[in-house]
Amino acid sequence: SSNWSEVLEAEASVGVGLRRFAYGAAPDIVSQLYDASITFRPDETVTIRGALATTVGAPGPNASGAARIEYAATADIAYRVNPWVTLRANAGYRYALISDSANVETSYGVGAGADYLLNENMTVSGDYSYGAKTAAPPAATDEEHRVTVGVTLKR
Repeated sequence: SSNWSEVLEAEASVGVGLRRFAYGAAPDIVSQLYDASITFRPDETVTIRGALATTVGAPGPNASGAARIEYAATADIAYRVNPWVTLRANAGYRYALISDSANVETSYGVGAGADYLLNENMTVSGDYSYGAKTAAPPAATDEEHRVTVGVTLKR
């Protein structure tokens, strides 16, 4: 992790992921893990962040393999219009391999949102996101539109 005068921040990590099963029928899954992000703040109103990551986890309810190895790239931007309003946008892409199978999943998503500070203890947020996921085989695509509204209370 490194920080250059609050304008540029970078983080990186490297590791090994191990998924071991209690029963001997499934082999251990070992994978290299990478995680990196960079954040750029050209001024006090704009924050731009990009990240790359790998994870190892359960294959999911519809997959037949022993583990899921996922690679993800994301980007976020936030713009503070004034002390009360912040606008946000994001985009992401994921590619997942299901071990011990021919299954591959790809997905992408985009979103936009806003935060409105009502007072020092309450923020109202609204977001819209769109996502699409394709699993092969078969080449089926699931799409999702999501609208969320929330209230955050702080003490």
